[in-house]
Amino acid sequence: HSKLATAGQNSQGMRALYQRGLHFVGAERQAVSLWEAFLDFEASRGTPATVCAVYKQALAVDTTGRIDELWRKFKVLTRSYKISELIENSQDMDGLLTRYKARKQFEVESTAEEARRLKSMAGYSALEEQRQLEQFLYEIEQAKNNSIQTRIQRQVFEAGIRRTYFHVKPLDEAQLENWRQYL
Repeated sequence: HSKLATAGQNSQGMRALYQRGLHFVGAERQAVSLWEAFLDFEASRGTPATVCAVYKQALAVDTTGRIDELWRKFKVLTRSYKISELIENSQDMDGLLTRYKARKQFEVESTAEEARRLKSMAGYSALEEQRQLEQFLYEIEQAKNNSIQTRIQRQVFEAGIRRTYFHVKPLDEAQLENWRQYL
């Protein structure tokens, strides 16, 4: 076995371990260092698409309190590569374009001849890529905003929790009511 083949196997194994760890604790506040380690790992051994996938996961789970910093780094990543390098699956890219057109309410009723003519136009593929990237960023920003909104909603209840540990002394009625509303 060559060292290169072993390194690739080790990368897959490490990637699986990171994914498994994040599956169990990725939504916890203390998982910040695990997310950062996974991003560093993918940046050093992965492809732009795998790095992008980790950013997508991290931005959808706002546990770090540094989501704006992650968002800025993610946008820098997307400016550094073509959309085809950031997404491995061509079906996902086609879906981005479809969702972009639906979001922008484009009418896509063209004949096969018109479609062929458009595809042959210079710059059309660049326009398509730009639209795909725009939709890609839009969808990830929506996931980021949803996670921030969820965190804000949780903070209201978490601020009212005085005892986060088990104790034999019962909670007072105000604490119990806060827990009921939170759950």
